[in-house]
Amino acid sequence: MLTPGSEAWKRGFNAWLIDWTKHLTSLGLTTKDYALYLTDEPGPEELDRYRIFGKIVREIDPSIQIYINGAELYDDSSSTEELMNL
Repeated sequence: MLTPGSEAWKRGFNAWLIDWTKHLTSLGLTTKDYALYLTDEPGPEELDRYRIFGKIVREIDPSIQIYINGAELYDDSSSTEELMNL
């Protein structure tokens, strides 16, 4: 298993995301029609993964939406604000 954020992971993820968004575009969808969803109800221990994920997605296409429903994060306004900016 590749470590999220490693160079090999970034290459693979970038290639997958670019191919996936091209496929969705070929179906007539735009980035307003879908959102990426990394983990169901992530806890604080998963913030680093979201930081990595969000940064890479934004580098590829800042218009891609990312969905998060981190119930445990709602109690931490600084983490919630940070993730909303990613």
